[in-house]
Amino acid sequence: MDLKKLVADVKKIGRFKDSKQAKSAINSVFLSLRQRNVNEDAGGVKNFFTSDLRNQLKSQTAFSGVHTFLFASPSEFSSILLANLRVRVQCSFEDVCDSQEILSNVFYGLKQQLTTEESVAVAEEIGDGELEKLWRDA
Repeated sequence: MDLKKLVADVKKIGRFKDSKQAKSAINSVFLSLRQRNVNEDAGGVKNFFTSDLRNQLKSQTAFSGVHTFLFASPSEFSSILLANLRVRVQCSFEDVCDSQEILSNVFYGLKQQLTTEESVAVAEEIGDGELEKLWRDA
């Protein structure tokens, strides 16, 4: 994974304080992560989701990209990340999460793919106090 690109992605989604904008930006980041990984493996991914949640995902225009990402998921994404995304998506549908909670969940998921050294390097590159703290705390 390209850490410079990841830092740019983190900054991109961190710019949005509004929940709807954050969701849209996160969706875009997920799509770009998926496009960067040519190795796709959808096997087992569906087991993380109830059919009801899958139907909700399909019916929500804003989440169509997230649906595509989840069901044609890059193999580098771990089950921990997928489980975390499930929590985040359910949280978003219930509309009880603020944008910080959403970002925190997404950052946690992204950090699962990184070594400790890589995670620290990303934190140091972020350069935004509030966003850096959110990344470190995730």
